[in-house]
Amino acid sequence: MEDDLLRLVKFGRCKLGGAKSYANFLKKFAQTVYSKQEVARASIYFKALSDPIRVRIIGMLLKRSLCVCELKIALGISQPTISYHIGLLERAGIVEKEKRGKWTILRLRDEEVKDVLMKALKSPVK
Repeated sequence: MEDDLLRLVKFGRCKLGGAKSYANFLKKFAQTVYSKQEVARASIYFKALSDPIRVRIIGMLLKRSLCVCELKIALGISQPTISYHIGLLERAGIVEKEKRGKWTILRLRDEEVKDVLMKALKSPVK
């Protein structure tokens, strides 16, 4: 951390005498941007979007509701694997399940995820 503080002084981000107080300011600043609960919720949400299989599931559910077995067949993955991915999407509040007899139907809770996904699909990732 000392090296980082010296770099900050060198490039004029803080004064030499104020480097330690600036470091304390930065630590407090990081804690005030979002609450721990907000950071935890956002982390769960973005983790749910961080896997290609889950992105495909969301894309398919943007088109229509599907049962778990349809997703399993479409993606060519096992029951435990699809359950794992659905569980993450459900905990993130992205999808919801509806039981219809022996069938489990999945749908998006809301389409706000569509905006996030569209931005990600168009992003200039290299």
